[in-house]
Amino acid sequence: MQDIWWQRKDLGYKGQELYFAGEAISYWCQGLQLPLFLYSGARINDNIARLQNALNKVDRPCRLLYAMKANHNSSVLNHIRQSGLGIDACSPKEVSAALSCGFHAKDISLTGILSPKELIELGAVNDLQINVDSLSALATIGRHFPEREIGIRINPQAASGATNNSLLQYSGDKISKFGIYRDELEEALTIVEQHQLHLKRAHMHLGCGLSNQGLAQFHNAMRCAREMVDRIPGINQVNLGGGLGVPHLPSEAPLALKAWTGIINDTWGDSPYQLIFEPGEYLVKDAGMLLLNVNYDEVKAGKRFVFLAGGFNLAKEPAFYQLPCYPISTKLPGKNDAPADVVGNINEALDIWYEQVPLPPMHVGDIVALLNSGAYAAEMSSNHCMRGDFMERFIST
Repeated sequence: MQDIWWQRKDLGYKGQELYFAGEAISYWCQGLQLPLFLYSGARINDNIARLQNALNKVDRPCRLLYAMKANHNSSVLNHIRQSGLGIDACSPKEVSAALSCGFHAKDISLTGILSPKELIELGAVNDLQINVDSLSALATIGRHFPEREIGIRINPQAASGATNNSLLQYSGDKISKFGIYRDELEEALTIVEQHQLHLKRAHMHLGCGLSNQGLAQFHNAMRCAREMVDRIPGINQVNLGGGLGVPHLPSEAPLALKAWTGIINDTWGDSPYQLIFEPGEYLVKDAGMLLLNVNYDEVKAGKRFVFLAGGFNLAKEPAFYQLPCYPISTKLPGKNDAPADVVGNINEALDIWYEQVPLPPMHVGDIVALLNSGAYAAEMSSNHCMRGDFMERFIST
């Protein structure tokens, strides 16, 4: 079998067909219409186990939550619950969806940009772990729920995430809407004291798409965060967010978890805090793919295009964040492969899935699989050009 960068034990060619989660793609498509998202529960399990094994090397107690904004499919949520993880939510409807899937309020961490009305409604939910994002939100909770347990989201002004993509960084030199800054911390503590709130948690989310190239930057961000957290009296938990990336391209390697946990030990290993992590992408992104039919394989002005029956509105990260869903043929490539621009069916110039990817000759009705579509794809989809229809299939075993 060819040495192809994305192949793994549950994804690869057998004979002439692409297999995923133990069966041929043609098997998973039976009785369903495309566009079709496939999600593998077994791959999610592998990703959870790999991350938990790495965190076992950390010198502080650790807990994993799932960032459900990555994919709120109910089958995915139920699978995550059965795996023993909690939930990171960022809106009232996410909290409702998690509760309806059987998560308990005490296992849901809510951190988001919430209106006063939303804060008042959610503040009344017993045991819900609320982390407020601003001084205004903190004061709102204090006025309506004095003596409530609370967490605050901080912004240490240190970047982390994809080092070559500022769109994926939530903190750093550019002032953002996220979190309470260092120069606001004293005022935050005054509000806490004024309303006799029980401040137990510090939360942060500094960026997305962390790769090996970003580990040095991540180390600096953790040092800055530790300095800020240590100024907050009485807390016993620190939520370090998620942001762990996966390979999107042949040139990218999986995140070196040993190096990542080494940084966490260096900066937090001697602390008194329980450490919370809330990955989304790392757990579900490479556990999913999007299947699209081919409309045409055509040469225009000397350039080959493969037109697919689905566009960027179904998975927006390639267009908006430069994070490709790498396209592969569901039939075995051969010596007739040639580069092609893979494009969608949306009437917009940015509707490009990937440029100059090698593909075999394609025919109408053939299927192309777009990798890394398990997170921030269906979740962020729209009905642009009224082409927003798709199906989802969760593969439990």
